Order: sequence, then C-alpha cells, then structure tokens
Amino acid sequence: MRAIVFDPDAPRKFAFAQAPDPVPAAPNELLIEVKAISLNFGEVYYGDNAEHPGDIPGWDSAGVVVTAAADGSGPPAGTRVAGAAWSQGWAQRRVLASENVAVIPDSVDFETAAALPVAGVTAVQSIRRLGPALGKRVLVTGASGGVGRLADAYGLLDDGGTVISVGAASGQSTVIDFEAARMARKNNRIEPFMATWPLGEELQYVLDLTGRGQLDAQVGYRDSWDNLDSAIDALLGRRVAGKAALTVS
Repeated sequence: MRAIVFDPDAPRKFAFAQAPDPVPAAPNELLIEVKAISLNFGEVYYGDNAEHPGDIPGWDSAGVVVTAAADGSGPPAGTRVAGAAWSQGWAQRRVLASENVAVIPDSVDFETAAALPVAGVTAVQSIRRLGPALGKRVLVTGASGGVGRLADAYGLLDDGGTVISVGAASGQSTVIDFEAARMARKNNRIEPFMATWPLGEELQYVLDLTGRGQLDAQVGYRDSWDNLDSAIDALLGRRVAGKAALTVS
C-alpha cells in the first residue's frame, strides 16, 4: 500500500513510500480503507522526535471498514468510520481498535470526519471538565488551531456559556483583550488538558453533532495528500484556521 513515512532526509521530514498492508492482531481491531486524514500540529512539528525512519505517523483518519473486528465489538464491513490512534494513520489502510472508532453520519464527508477524532474529542472533554458552561466565562487560548476553534464552537453550544478566545494568525502578535486578561487573574481556574482514551463514545457524539449541523468541524484547509508538503507548510506557518484535512488516493 501507499503510505507517508518519516524520512529525516526529506525536506519536511515525511515522504511517500510503499508499506505492507496492516493486519488486525487483536480480536477488537478492525481494518479500514482510509479515505481522508487530518494533520495535527503535534505530529507534524514533533515528528522527528517521535518517529524512526520508515515509521508511518498519523493520528486521525476516516474511511470504510474492510474487515470487521473478530469479536463483533465494532461496526460491520462497509461502514463509514472515523477514528484515531497514535500512529499508522497516514496510509491507504490502517488498523484501529473498535473503542476508538465511530460511525460517520451520511451527511458528513470523509475529510470533515477525519478532522474530528483527536481535536474534537479533546475540545469536548476539556469543556466538559469545567462542568456546565451556563453562567461561566471560558478563556480559550490557541483559538486559531483545531482544538481551540472546536472548543470555542462547543463551548458556545453547551448551555450558552460565554467564550473568550485568544489566537494569532501568521506573522501577527497575539492580542489579549481586557476581559481575557481579567479572567486570567487570581481566583480563576486554569485547566491544562489532553484527551483521555478510549475516545470512540465521545467521537460519536461529536460526529453526530456535526451531522445534525450543530457543530462546525472547523476544516480550514482541504487538499490531496499528494500535496502533503504544502499542507505542512501552511499548518506550521499558521496559515490554517482550524484543521487541515487531506484526501487519500
């Protein structure tokens, strides 16, 4: 199969190569044919620290189930799904645990679905950790990125809280308004956060919200994965508002 692998000699540290088709090893694992992937800042920026030459990176992907989980825990073959793991996502086929996938609603395309697993679930979990948003004012930093923009959208959706977001476009300094600065003072809680796994149940929730038109997946960049280098440049250059999603061929 065709895959993107870590290549320390490549200009962007990633290159296309041929790789063996993956095979499910555990009874709860399913094989999917990948139709779209999304890029996360962490996997791109820190790739040379986390990968060995020839490794297939990639967290988020969406596609169609080719082989269902042997234990019956996941969706059947032919189902459109999105999911995540910490590697192996940037390939024409990948294996995922059934607890980390969710079914894509008919109204959601593969690129939109691929943008949601890590960023969407992180945003939802972080807002939920604060408790009900009603009557609260929430400051979201990094709000021009995938997680930040989704946290904004979900925070406004969840019980009508007031969301104050801080972000910066390429080449611009970050501007924090007076209300945001006031909120950051004494007696206000700061919640550092990363997603907890498994994420399938919350991913299904996020996909369903998107399918009903209640949540915007914040896809700010779409292209073919053949143009990976351009997508990486746009992401690291802070020219992507939200998520970058790439079609797999």
